Amino acid sequence: MLFGMGWGLFLIAQGWRGVPAPAGPHCARCGYDLRAAASLTSGNCSECGNDLSHSDAVSKTARLRRPRRIAAGIAVAAMPWLVLMGGMLVDYMGPHGAKLWTNHALIEDITSDSDPYWIFAELTRRLCNGRLSKQEAAAAVDQMAVRKEKDRMLITWRDAIRFFATADDCGAITTGQYAHVAQVFLGGLSLRTPSTMAVNTPEAVDVRMGATFFTENLAIAIRDASLCRSGQRPAKPWQGVTKPDDLRYVTGLYEATAWISPRVPPGDYDLRVVVDIGILRGEPTSSYPGQAASWPLPRAKWTQIFTVPVQVTPAVVFQPGTQWPPVHSFRLETDPGFDPQKAHAITIVSVQADCYTDETVIVVWARAHNLPVACCFDVFFRIGGVEDPGGSNPTFLTRGELVPGWDCELPRLAPNERTIDLVLRPDLHWGKLSGLDAIWGKTVTFAGLPFTRHNYDFSLKKWRQRQAAREAAHMKSKTRPS
Repeated sequence: MLFGMGWGLFLIAQGWRGVPAPAGPHCARCGYDLRAAASLTSGNCSECGNDLSHSDAVSKTARLRRPRRIAAGIAVAAMPWLVLMGGMLVDYMGPHGAKLWTNHALIEDITSDSDPYWIFAELTRRLCNGRLSKQEAAAAVDQMAVRKEKDRMLITWRDAIRFFATADDCGAITTGQYAHVAQVFLGGLSLRTPSTMAVNTPEAVDVRMGATFFTENLAIAIRDASLCRSGQRPAKPWQGVTKPDDLRYVTGLYEATAWISPRVPPGDYDLRVVVDIGILRGEPTSSYPGQAASWPLPRAKWTQIFTVPVQVTPAVVFQPGTQWPPVHSFRLETDPGFDPQKAHAITIVSVQADCYTDETVIVVWARAHNLPVACCFDVFFRIGGVEDPGGSNPTFLTRGELVPGWDCELPRLAPNERTIDLVLRPDLHWGKLSGLDAIWGKTVTFAGLPFTRHNYDFSLKKWRQRQAAREAAHMKSKTRPS
């Protein structure tokens, strides 16, 4: 910058001084034209009185200024300032010119922008500065829910989560709106039940939440499970099954399990499961929250009902000389008619790559619905022909709609990488332990999935270390005696 200014000033001085050029005789002191003078060797200048008898009193050359050189010097000297001011202006307005957008335009663009993280960052700044009203913040939250329903993309935008928390802290979000947004972002529960149940034999009914948004204070409770004949009116609470002795053991955070025993004649039935979901207030806790009736003023609460067909078989009678408990019948289904990929029962919703300076986190969101057979997969990622050897935890896909998030941490991606392969391999071990009768037994591969890339200029490892240090300091301050 200093070099540019110095060079520009040099060019300006050089152009201002000019260059010598032939000219008529004139006074060297004042420049008065002496061509009309009687003598150039005697007398005085009629303008300033300069004695013309001296050898240097009359000049026959003039210095002509150079306008182009002066203009070039001004441009060179101003260039560093223009670049500096342009950078400051771009930095002030943001990469998308967010400062120039109106509140209404920003809110409307949430549903159409391909990656609206910058919109939420700007809305959060305006909300904190008092330039965004509570009504406008509530409208932005509604648009965020519309965007989620539109493409089911996982909101891993930290700016969106920060905006939602800021809007909630300032009282812009009503209870009804909070419950609606929670339902939209959490998606549906997944229900896992056996397709056959023996009379008077306990069977597990599991419900789990597949999303991670709001899960810090998420509570799930199985309120009721009942059996009724197919096509009949819904059963009464706990009809046809043995009610668990203590419901505290079948409710929890993120998942719930109820062990029930059929008490109906063998045949085809509909199993109806009523589940309460809520977002609790206060600090996150690992204790069981119990039934929804005992939740202390939840921030939001709603109910989801599952109805799935099951077959009740005769009670298992122990016979001397036979193995007890009986060996669980389990098989790998390979009939092409049950292929979940060909049946379009598993669809990929979105793929996102968060690229940090030290590693990359790949997150894949999928939707499972109308599965012809239950699935238990190990999840692997393949990028550039190299497969992640670590895999992931087993993923169960059974009845009901589930939107699971599969993630994987990899080294830094090459700038030219734009697609990945998702490989789902059957997990025989966990499939047997789950109590399922059968799972899909072939590998399912989704090749060439394009992903949305987000680049961050910080280290994920160091960020996690700082977060762990903050949490440790927070816990230490809470346990410090007063």
